[in-house]
Amino acid sequence: MESVIARLTANVGGSLYENNVHTYRLITEGFAIKREDTSKADLCIEQIDFNTERNNIIRIVNQLEIKGLEKRIPDGIIYINGLPMVVLVFKSAVKEETTIKDTYTQLTVRYRRDIPELFQYNAFVVISDGVNSKYGSLITPYDFFYAWRKVEATDKATDGVSSLLTMVQGIFRKDRLLSVIKDFVFLHDSLPNATYVGFTGTPIDATIDVFGDVVDAYTMTESVADDITRRIQRGIKTIDSRNLRYQG
Repeated sequence: MESVIARLTANVGGSLYENNVHTYRLITEGFAIKREDTSKADLCIEQIDFNTERNNIIRIVNQLEIKGLEKRIPDGIIYINGLPMVVLVFKSAVKEETTIKDTYTQLTVRYRRDIPELFQYNAFVVISDGVNSKYGSLITPYDFFYAWRKVEATDKATDGVSSLLTMVQGIFRKDRLLSVIKDFVFLHDSLPNATYVGFTGTPIDATIDVFGDVVDAYTMTESVADDITRRIQRGIKTIDSRNLRYQG
């Protein structure tokens, strides 16, 4: 047990991102521990059972005080088998002077600076001001944080106060949470082991055959609402033909 803990908590000497990549691979891919009796096969350690949901203990801890460079108290931390995999930070919608962007700054600047050890195991983070709720990774630019608008792909997209409940019921359903962590978190350094995922604007039978069932649908209307899609203005430029010269 001590060898497993030491392996998971080791600092590989790089940046927070490099430590996160290293530890995340150990969590999602598993690793081997040599036995004292070298005549026996190595032990294969899988900290999370991604195949059998009931074999995992998933808990959320509220307002846990963490001491680092400064004391910080995340609003919520989701632990899977003792590992802090998701961090949630909320702002009150009543305070007009604060926005969801302030929540993003609090998480990615102050928390990242003051309690970096918490994020060594992190899969993704959630920010919310009570009306707007989005998720992304610790290194994701704010413009690429997205809302989770549906519990099921066939549901109607939700916005406003209901969007936080939709996110909780959607992304944090136990089986889906494990699936997101295992198959849908992309780390640049893990490209050789990246999951084969397809994005298409017009699904056809061949798409399903190659990539499997649809995991989530993100409509153009939702893209516009998230300010991801922008209108392209096309203009007509008039050219005075008298200024043109013919060259034979």
